[in-house]
Amino acid sequence: MNGVETIAAWDLSEAHRLIDHPAVRLLRSPNAAFTLTFLHRAFKEHQAISVPESHLRARLENFLDEARLHRPGAYPQGASEYLATWCGTEQVLLRKLYSSESDEPVFELTTAAERALQWLDDLQARPFIAAESRLELIFRQLEEIVLFSTSDVDQRIAASNDLTLVEHGPFIEAVLRLLAKTLTPQEFMHWITTPGVSELERLSGQATYAQ
Repeated sequence: MNGVETIAAWDLSEAHRLIDHPAVRLLRSPNAAFTLTFLHRAFKEHQAISVPESHLRARLENFLDEARLHRPGAYPQGASEYLATWCGTEQVLLRKLYSSESDEPVFELTTAAERALQWLDDLQARPFIAAESRLELIFRQLEEIVLFSTSDVDQRIAASNDLTLVEHGPFIEAVLRLLAKTLTPQEFMHWITTPGVSELERLSGQATYAQ
């Protein structure tokens, strides 16, 4: 409706259903770090969609040896048992597939495993990348406001050209003054859509830096 995304309402039953998703259960499990680290190494770091059973079992045996050095007495099961558990209906992390071309089955990650790994990858993203993305989003939204606030084609072209010349430093300073409410939205829009926009001397409001 008018291009606005509708946000679905949640209730307790929906929240319980989502928390019971295999990806969430994996993240909450006692062996989450062990399981996710191995799956990431075996599939993502090797850029593999599928891995033959013998290769996956050998990698898991090596990984178990490494993990037990850090936690003696932990991880009592063998590689084959872990693979069977991850394929089971309780965890649903791996699919075991057979092909007419080979007698050996291959393993693939399920959607649940992919989601859990993606969530951790997202958490590892460097903070400045996220901040840069937010700044880019703000800039694009401002651009839309400026370009579509007038029906005059010439003014739109001029505004677009001015926006492309905005330097990051002055632009961030303008946003900070806007957030500090020493610069009004009207003054900000006038500054950003007039020639000489990169000159801080033309910017109203109180400076946020020592002059």
